[in-house]
Parts: sequence; structure tokens; C-alpha cells
Amino acid sequence: MILDCYKMNIHCDDLGSQITFSHSEDESSDYFLIQRFYGDYEDANLQCYIECSNQTFCGHYKSMIIKLSNNYFELQNKKDILKINFEISKRKYIKLIKVLKIIVGSIPSIDFKIE
Repeated sequence: MILDCYKMNIHCDDLGSQITFSHSEDESSDYFLIQRFYGDYEDANLQCYIECSNQTFCGHYKSMIIKLSNNYFELQNKKDILKINFEISKRKYIKLIKVLKIIVGSIPSIDFKIE
């Protein structure tokens, strides 16, 4: 699946971190969300949650491969590959790296590469 992203939201606070890529402001458009909440859940530190307009990618993940560059995000699970194309400023790209590291960086079975 390929998603061209024209809107990106990056959020990080005491409760958790979340990144949303979407095609447009329209609620029915394609989107991808990756998040991690901090809490008292036993497995909270070993997984992240993904929601997507393509149901194939939805769910809690303990392992996957993520590649990030300054113009795309790519996720590979056991079956499929999702590529999200975008154009963002250098400042937003730095923030994207920082928050994505918070979401997946401490999960040992997630391979996160910055290209």
C-alpha cells in the first residue's frame, strides 16, 4: 500500500506519543496512525498500536521493520509493506524522528532505520 500524505500530526505528552499521517482533512480519506501510551499495562513498554484505513495494518505490534527518510515512512509487518510519502520541513522531520524513537525505540524486536 502507498499513501501520499498531505497532513501530518505529531503529538507527545505525559500520557503517550502519537503520529498521524493522512491524505487530507476529510475523515473518509486514507490515514495511518502509530501510537504508544505510557501506563500501568504489563506489556505497555513492549508494543505500539497502529490504526490505518487499510485494516491489514491495524493492531498492537511487538515486531516490525520501520524505515524513515526525509520524504517517506515505510513499515513492513510479517505480510505487507506500507509506504507513506510526504514533504515536510527539516524542523518537522527532526520532531518526527524524535517522537518515532519514543514510540518504537525501546522495543527491542522493532527494527527502526533512519536512511
